[in-house]
Amino acid sequence: SREVAVRGRVEPGEQIRLLGEILSGALLTGEIGEKFDELVTRSDHGWLEIALHFAEVKDPDFNEFVQLPWEHLYLPQRHSRGDVYFAREPKLAFVRTLYGNPETPTPSGGKLSLLVVAVKPESEGLTDKDARIQSDVDLLVAGLRRLASDLEDSLEVKVIDSPGVNGLVDEVTAGEYDAVHYIGFGRFDQGVDRVALAVTPSGRVDYLDARNFAACLGGDRGMPRLVVLELCRGSEPIPADLAGFGPSLLTRRTEAVIAHQYPVARELTERFNAALYGALAEGTPLEMAAQIARKKVWSSDSEGRAFLSPAVFVRHPGGLRLTPQSRETGLRSRVGALSSHA
Repeated sequence: SREVAVRGRVEPGEQIRLLGEILSGALLTGEIGEKFDELVTRSDHGWLEIALHFAEVKDPDFNEFVQLPWEHLYLPQRHSRGDVYFAREPKLAFVRTLYGNPETPTPSGGKLSLLVVAVKPESEGLTDKDARIQSDVDLLVAGLRRLASDLEDSLEVKVIDSPGVNGLVDEVTAGEYDAVHYIGFGRFDQGVDRVALAVTPSGRVDYLDARNFAACLGGDRGMPRLVVLELCRGSEPIPADLAGFGPSLLTRRTEAVIAHQYPVARELTERFNAALYGALAEGTPLEMAAQIARKKVWSSDSEGRAFLSPAVFVRHPGGLRLTPQSRETGLRSRVGALSSHA
């Protein structure tokens, strides 16, 4: 639901489990389900990539289908294996993709260059909720700066604050970034998800939809290889679901997108970021790095288990490395599921 979850007869963790069973029952059926059972119970591979391939269909309901919370997939104990929560299982890497054919691009050499786009309310007389956004954005940016200091041989960070359209276009055109990391807030309005890109002194917010945001990142040197989109808890009555930004960015040739589907507590987001970039700096494939980060948050507390499931998109499945590998991360097998109306 886009609305804030309310504790009722069923506690949030149980809601997630029930939803996950419904989604799994829709996807892992027949031969696909049998193949998954066979692979997930084996111990002779390092990790298993589950690629949910969305065929390019022209349907007004397609975005809603893409934005279902697929990361909540759950399978109860069966045969010789135990329960499987897709967002925490260490042997799995779960992604969504628009292109089903595998591809493993060559990693970039040297440091991972990261542009952080930080958007927060700046006007006088902030509400308590806006002040919380401001504080959370500042603390998350500080956390990424510390991470760059800790990983100085592998990661470099540049931060731009509330750049607006022109500022963002100018920066990605002038620079050469492997990844763009957005931290801010957004809203769902008139059927469209939008993110804030600038806040005027009077408090007016400039929002961009997915198509226009993707256009801003397409500089002369092409799109960044990775885009991370994170939402802070704010005052919007219905926050944006940034999973809808994934297809727009992939079709413009971004190689991977990690997108929050709802606002998440700052402390959980900090843990996710540290685990994600730490793994990427070691040369871990993006799919597995995101799974490591999800598991890190899942095991942190009950809120992490119930609510954090960033959507992970890759242009092509197959193990995307952004930096050269510094340790062995295991073999890969793949299970694919095609979306259709059949």
